[in-house]
Order: sequence, then C-alpha cells, then structure tokens
Amino acid sequence: MNLKRLRNLVAERKKNKEDASVLIIYMMLFPVIFAAFGVSVDLAIGTYTNTNLQSALDTATQSSLSRAVNPGTNGNTSFTPRLTAESARSYMIDYYDGNRTSVGNENPFIRCQSKPKVGSVLVTPPSGCAWSQNSFGFGISGNVLEVNVEVYEESKPVFLNMIGVDTIKYTITSSARTTYATN
Repeated sequence: MNLKRLRNLVAERKKNKEDASVLIIYMMLFPVIFAAFGVSVDLAIGTYTNTNLQSALDTATQSSLSRAVNPGTNGNTSFTPRLTAESARSYMIDYYDGNRTSVGNENPFIRCQSKPKVGSVLVTPPSGCAWSQNSFGFGISGNVLEVNVEVYEESKPVFLNMIGVDTIKYTITSSARTTYATN
C-alpha cells in the first residue's frame, strides 16, 4: 500500500471523528441553548406585561383622581373633592380594566384569576378577567387629594411552564396626588 494513500485514509478518519465529536458536543449543549432561549423569551414577555400593567394602573389612578376634583359650576372657580373613596375606587377599577384589556392594547399572556392572593380582594370587572386588589387608599388632607393603589396580577409563561413555573406574578403600585383651590 502506498504511504501517501495511508496518510490520506488516516487523515480522513481523523476528520470524521472530529465531525462526530462536534455533533456530540452540540447535542449535549442543545438543551442549554434551548433553555436560555426560553428564559429570554419569557423574560421579554414578563417585562412587556409588567410595563403594560404599570401604564394601565398609572392611567387609572390619575383618571380616578381627576374625576374626584370638580371644577365648580355657575362661575364658582373653586375646586372641591366630589367623590367618595368608594366612587373613586369604582372609577379606578373601570379605567384599569379598560386599559389592561382594551382592543389594540390587549395582552394575551394575562391570566384571569379565580381566587385572590391572601390579603387581597378579587375584582371581577366588566371584561370578566378578574385581578386582585391588594389596597386602595383615597385621602383628603387640607387641599391635597391623594390616591394610592396596589394590584396583583398573574401572567402565563411560554417556556417556563416546561420546568414547572406556571405563573409569573406582578405586584404593581401607583400613586397620584393633586392640590385644589379652596375659597
């Protein structure tokens, strides 16, 4: 047998072994690569959901506060609070529900709750997708009006449920404050 041919056969066998070892390493690392991809997708979805819910709650808090102040009638320019705490809470629920489930702003990952977290109140708004309200504060001190809200929401992950994580939890808070003129 020719020495040159023997070297070519040895080199070809060595190359085939290297190709096989690369395939084996890739197959061993594939679950890690897939897991990293899944976690990054769920992290992006969680960030998107948290941002949308925070924006919806901030808007609802500010809107309920705006409804609480009356610009006056018949030339009266004084501003006086005209809502009770329960009315302000009702407006906040309507605004929050409308912003978190509105068409074009809808988040398909939000999970409707069937039971509240301990220490919170389950709110079933007109959309029918319930969420939990941890606290609602409506305070008047002098000519300062303040609304504080904390809600609890859940969303469903896409990939993390493969390893047993079936919900991502959010506790979102918002505050709004305004002063009004007294005459």
